[in-house]
Amino acid sequence: MIAQRLSAPSTSRQTLQSPGSSPSAETSQVGSSLARGKADDSGHCELLIYDAAETLPAGWLEVTLVGITADRPVHLVLQVTLLRGDEDAVECSLPPVLRGSDLRVVVRAQQPVRRIKLVAAPEPVPFRVASWQTLHHSRLAALMRAFQAAPLPTIAAAYWRLAGKKLRARNRLKRILGLPPAIDYGSWLRTHEPCWTAEIPALLAELDRAERKPRIGVFLEIELGDEISRDTLASLAAQTGPPWRLIVSGGEADRDAAALAGIAHDRCARLNEPRATRLNAAMTSLEADWFLIVRNGDRLAPGALARLAVAVSMQPAAAAAYGDHDLIDRHGRRQRPSFKPNWNLPLFLAHDYIDMVAVRCEAALSVGGFRGDHSGLEADDLLLRLAAAKVSGPIVHIPRILHHRCQQPPKLEALDHLVASRGRMVETHLARENVEISAQPDRFGHVRVRCPLPTPAPMVSLVVPTRDRLALLQPCVEGLRQTGYLALEIIIADNGSRRAETLRYFESLGGDTRVRILPMPGPFNFAAINNRAVEAARGAVVGFINNDIQVIEPAWLTEMVSHAVRPGIGAVGAKLLYAEGTVQHAGVILGLNGLAGHAHRFFPAEHLGYMHRLQAPQHIAAVTAACLIVEKKKFEQAGGFDEIAFPIGFNDVDLCLKLRACGYENYYTPYAVLYHKESASRARDTTRARRAAYARECDILRHRWRHLLADDPYYSPHLTRAEEDFSLL
Repeated sequence: MIAQRLSAPSTSRQTLQSPGSSPSAETSQVGSSLARGKADDSGHCELLIYDAAETLPAGWLEVTLVGITADRPVHLVLQVTLLRGDEDAVECSLPPVLRGSDLRVVVRAQQPVRRIKLVAAPEPVPFRVASWQTLHHSRLAALMRAFQAAPLPTIAAAYWRLAGKKLRARNRLKRILGLPPAIDYGSWLRTHEPCWTAEIPALLAELDRAERKPRIGVFLEIELGDEISRDTLASLAAQTGPPWRLIVSGGEADRDAAALAGIAHDRCARLNEPRATRLNAAMTSLEADWFLIVRNGDRLAPGALARLAVAVSMQPAAAAAYGDHDLIDRHGRRQRPSFKPNWNLPLFLAHDYIDMVAVRCEAALSVGGFRGDHSGLEADDLLLRLAAAKVSGPIVHIPRILHHRCQQPPKLEALDHLVASRGRMVETHLARENVEISAQPDRFGHVRVRCPLPTPAPMVSLVVPTRDRLALLQPCVEGLRQTGYLALEIIIADNGSRRAETLRYFESLGGDTRVRILPMPGPFNFAAINNRAVEAARGAVVGFINNDIQVIEPAWLTEMVSHAVRPGIGAVGAKLLYAEGTVQHAGVILGLNGLAGHAHRFFPAEHLGYMHRLQAPQHIAAVTAACLIVEKKKFEQAGGFDEIAFPIGFNDVDLCLKLRACGYENYYTPYAVLYHKESASRARDTTRARRAAYARECDILRHRWRHLLADDPYYSPHLTRAEEDFSLL
């Protein structure tokens, strides 16, 4: 309820209280309003934080949650419902928590707020919150709060803004305010979905011109005792364009007859046989070109089958195709869209980001069809065999919402079974490629693939460029010396260090045969220094390590090398953290701010990220040379760093894209974690000459890789290029 409303010279102030509470001393804060609450001791899967007759004004909301506990890790989502309706909800996914956790969340609401709710999603794990507090800030109050909380970082943000790096400046302010990605999906849909709907007539016209329309078979599986979802059938009945036929497995023929009236369908007669047998029987009996499994309760988007037919007609050799999806609740409200990358094998091995896939029947039968080796994962197993088959075509991504997944989370015991079964499926898949690996669930519920090192393990040469800065260099080198990888040499590429303490430290390293000091005099050229060091390196694997990197745990290098030596892998990057524990690097996305940016920058280290991508291994367009591992022969094949075009910046992005051009995939692993004091060792870009050089490097990158900067295959075209948080475009 609204307890009181006061005024201030430049903004308003509100005091919001839960029933029975008394006004707090904090109501004196200028430009802020306060709401407090205390939960009961019982566990629940959602918690109503604010729901009153009078709305909160638009602006910045700061929610503090104290004493979050649960019996198992719980993923929470803060839902802020705006005035226009339940479909207009700003959602913030929070880091996973277990017991005794405190969280602070800041969100920006562009419309008045009428409800704030904390929900355990997608798994309904009961949780408890001891107490919470909500502050409302005006824009001026938010900026004042940022400066009061961290004056130097706020000034640094202003510096980066003046230096022309708007993305970095904006994200530094977001870090100070604790702002996670906010998704107003309702507003986004109102803008974009009419455009998607307008595309359907053109799709149908293109199908009419096709010599042969792909025939699509749809398999609808119903649990025993359940009825066919009328929403699912309605979405199927509304499909136009390609010829399609439905086959139903489960349900009761008499009860379902009325619902199926008017829809061409068959019933599966093999209800007592294993699921894989039923799927294969359905696929062959339908005599279709493509086979699509639809969950009962899910809904196909308008024009979904037409989009599928056009996409596979354009790529007739495709083995499988998938689209984007979102979640839909029982009231028809859509939320949490999954805008996916193109086919990304390691991401799929970690968890099923695809959700629904159509397979070409001929390709599926050529690799043995559906198999019953991994219960509940028959489609995933088939997709992996299609991906591995040499005769199979590509797996196509259609960047449109093709279906709305019914928001009915599986039971926890079913999730545990699926994760364990997925691990066995991944091991079976990699065993087909003669890779001796283990695949076990990690603490986030992903399947972690551990690849063995060759025997003997390859020599690794770590290159550390430096010029004095002993306070940074010494912790970096000492951490590298304690790395638990035996076949190691450390090359300190010295670009003219002069300080006595630095030279004394170099002398002290003389007794360690693994460390070499390589003089590199002359003007600073990061690319040239590293190229000369690689020429002198004895290792079959080289690593580029900034002198502002600090090792956290000794197994990081083993993890990175185990992937770098795989035949199809180019550069391998790590998860790098700022000193306060937020993400500095989790892969590089092309096209951000017109150039490139770091995925999930300033997210909490334990956050799942967008579509689990912060905590899951994956192919990525590029990784930073602050900590980059690559086989020496691949580095040389790509031509090394470009010393002329990129002496200071973007040489790592250019190298990674040249590796991709050579046929290698770059790789991000979240299981190698280090600290990175970003740019602490570099001179600030304040001089006119340096700003001009930076502008020149930007122009060259845009010209050389403009086709990839415009279309990063590992990033959806529906996500923003103005932020690093995977928010909507």
